[in-house]
Amino acid sequence: MKRLHCTFATLLSAGLLVGCTPTTMEPVTIEPSYKLIDLWWAGKDNGIPLSVTGTPYGMNADEAAASFADNMRVPGYAPQVDIRPRTSEDGRSGWSMVLAFDAPQSASASDVCSTTRGHSLDSTPTAGEKPQTVFAAFCRNGSRVTSTRASLPGEITGAEDPRLQRILQQVSGALFPRHNPHLDDRDNQGNDWNS
Repeated sequence: MKRLHCTFATLLSAGLLVGCTPTTMEPVTIEPSYKLIDLWWAGKDNGIPLSVTGTPYGMNADEAAASFADNMRVPGYAPQVDIRPRTSEDGRSGWSMVLAFDAPQSASASDVCSTTRGHSLDSTPTAGEKPQTVFAAFCRNGSRVTSTRASLPGEITGAEDPRLQRILQQVSGALFPRHNPHLDDRDNQGNDWNS
């Protein structure tokens, strides 16, 4: 009976995976100073501003930030803060998130984060094609705190596509990891919000 139960669970898992959108995401890069409680500091006033570069699915940066901000969710174990579109009142310093669509392969997290300080970042889509990648970063004062890059399946139809919304939720989950391996676990360093 136990073997049958395990076989059923395996088949069910395989069936669920077949229905998933194939996405490749690079492991998140975490700066040594990152602590989960920083997320609370980042959004304590009126949320974390979100910037978008490129023209994903035919939208300009402001339209894209307004559309995607609602899909960016922090993991349940993290301090809950709002993620909102960046405005001109946010200035060029402080905490922020950036989604860089079709950034050049040579782009670094520093390049992506520097867009919050007025620097430009090239986008490399072929005319008429859908975005292929998104480079996401959680930044402070124009420097990376955490970052990851994800591929975007070609069958995504636009900003309202549930597959894109799921990918953005996965990306935001990756940007706020519970554990920072750079910090010493023995004294917990404020990484676990529940401690």
